Amino acid sequence: MTVVKRNTWQKDAVKHALGESKGFVSAQDLHQVLRAHGSTIGLATVYRALADLTLAGESDSLQSHDGQVLYRACGTSHH
Repeated sequence: MTVVKRNTWQKDAVKHALGESKGFVSAQDLHQVLRAHGSTIGLATVYRALADLTLAGESDSLQSHDGQVLYRACGTSHH
């Protein structure tokens, strides 16, 4: 059974913020950027959106030396 994830304004906002970021960024950093631009998005929603984007192949992630997961938007330059 295939689960279809719907697009939401929150996922679109996270995708846009991730695309504007240079290199890898943490969910917490993305959350701070979104909040600084007036978004009411919650941190848990940012994590869910990043997980969905990663599953869809629209972002990738790695674990930093301190154990934090960092994300970046997938584009033609690195895939």
